[in-house]
Amino acid sequence: MSMPRNRIDIAMRKVLVLSLLFLFFASTLCRAQIGFSLSEDGKYKAVLVRDRGEHFKVIEVATGRKILVTHAKFPTSNIVKAAGFGVFDGEFAIAAAYHYGHTRSTWIGVWSLESGAFLGSKEKSGYSTDVGWVFK
Repeated sequence: MSMPRNRIDIAMRKVLVLSLLFLFFASTLCRAQIGFSLSEDGKYKAVLVRDRGEHFKVIEVATGRKILVTHAKFPTSNIVKAAGFGVFDGEFAIAAAYHYGHTRSTWIGVWSLESGAFLGSKEKSGYSTDVGWVFK
């Protein structure tokens, strides 16, 4: 016995809605799992925050003091793709990667963990989540 056409359409819509909900929640859980990063010495923690896109707020673990919030190259909404800690020009720093579709490139900003000052940036063609190379 076959189902009437309108029942099949309703069933297919339910399956589509449930699939989309599953994908949304699965991607949210995955981002939550990578939503923070600790420095090697455990002194600093980078926490994912949402404010005109997504960025990392760096806090001093022992005191909870906010050191800085990373930002994209341009003042438009953007989502940070990765972050890492290392030494940049002799200063302990955090690097954060942002992707840009109009140039198909990755922009990596670098900030001092001692002063919170922006130290500089590097770009590479293509999309990358590897920030370690800026510290070499």
